[in-house]
Amino acid sequence: MQLFKLIFDHDLRLEDLINPPLEDDFRGARSGELEGGLEMFLKPDLTYSRLYFSGTRLPEEQFGLNVLENLDSIVEILWNAIPSEYQIYTLKGIPETLRQGISQLHPGQALVIAKGDAPSSEILRTLSTTSGAEPRQHRKILGEELKKGRFVFFKEQAHHGFDLQLYSAKNIFREMFPGLKALLNSPDFRFFSINAKRMRSERMFYFELWTLDNPPHGFEEVFPESVL
Repeated sequence: MQLFKLIFDHDLRLEDLINPPLEDDFRGARSGELEGGLEMFLKPDLTYSRLYFSGTRLPEEQFGLNVLENLDSIVEILWNAIPSEYQIYTLKGIPETLRQGISQLHPGQALVIAKGDAPSSEILRTLSTTSGAEPRQHRKILGEELKKGRFVFFKEQAHHGFDLQLYSAKNIFREMFPGLKALLNSPDFRFFSINAKRMRSERMFYFELWTLDNPPHGFEEVFPESVL
């Protein structure tokens, strides 16, 4: 049996990624907002989404998106959900496909999907969680890339290969959903859509090992007849 897990976190505040609030300046920042008057509170907040893609093969207990036979199909569905005028960029150049771009990454590295100007190699290096960049600087660069309308994929280390994580200002969950649901034509393949706010521990991430038949609240299995 193969399980595909899509963990989602929507409507996250982009400004908190670019300028994370600190305990020391929280009160001052709030007082400054109050002085700004009603206009400050009526200004819409920019938001972003975070999607995490993982897989499990049972009963072998192999973990990683790459252990799924449908890996190539899943990656193609992700790519097709992104507008066609966008281009992929990695530190190694401009790959022809998203699958090729992912293969060029080491765990912790990122690729950027952008239209218009290409991201600099310095941005691509700073985005990498293995670059040694100060965490606040890493988050700030990530937030600024999302603010430009870009998509940022991270290759994440998994027990038996890799997972993928996507950050984007545009939520492409609805664009992906029909293609991902179509993969359910195999009885050996199961798909779970998981609310990240309900995942409170590493044990819950591996819920399939102990409560597959009765998933935690917020862990919804997708069926061919499921709708958003």
